Amino acid sequence: MGKDLVTDEITVIMPAYNAERLLPATLDSILLQTYKNWHLIVVNDGSTDKTADILDEYSSKYKNIEYITIKNTGSARIPRLKAASLSNSEWICNIDSDDIIESTYLEKLVIQAKKTNSDIVSPTMHYTTFEGEVFNQVPDKGFDFNQVLTGKDAAFLTFKQGSGSMIACNGMLCRKELYDELLKDVTSSSYVYQDEVDFFFILLRANRVAFSDAKYTYFKNDNSVTHTPRVKTYDKLLTEIKYNLLAELI
Repeated sequence: MGKDLVTDEITVIMPAYNAERLLPATLDSILLQTYKNWHLIVVNDGSTDKTADILDEYSSKYKNIEYITIKNTGSARIPRLKAASLSNSEWICNIDSDDIIESTYLEKLVIQAKKTNSDIVSPTMHYTTFEGEVFNQVPDKGFDFNQVLTGKDAAFLTFKQGSGSMIACNGMLCRKELYDELLKDVTSSSYVYQDEVDFFFILLRANRVAFSDAKYTYFKNDNSVTHTPRVKTYDKLLTEIKYNLLAELI
């Protein structure tokens, strides 16, 4: 497996755009991790609110938090990949700037990766309203968390008949080398849902994918760019077309 995972550094990568509402809580949940060997890289996607001020405060106080600001791209993909390109770690964990992870989150993922000798560990995502109501869980409670799948089999669980993820891709712990092809051009144009295709591609490159009950809380934000009518009528369709084109190649 290479280096002992007990001492391996994890780079947490995070795109951020106008995230002032939940960003402090997200950063605090990372700071509270029981697994201490992590480094956070945030790429501020040209925010116009107080996101940069918050990042200034945290990065000046904590040496393992850093950020850069880029011109707004309109998508989480480019800032996410830019953050990944700045990582020197063997392992990457992608977390959004408006989501929360439990305190044992990274520890659980690391233990599972070591136990199963896997390239990726997928967490459990709790879809939650801002009022704290959990309205969905992925994978569901009947999922066998002890199974280890090939990357191909795991990739097909990211959608069901074209839509409806059956496993969590946000918050995955994965080897940085799985990002290599995507990092060859981190500035190309992208559309809002292209992240989903990227995660599908990353899964396809993995030999072994494991699962964990590590809790990732995803907050539903009806004002986000992924809930606009334009995205629903075009970008989501484009994503499913690309899904199917990838599926036909394997």
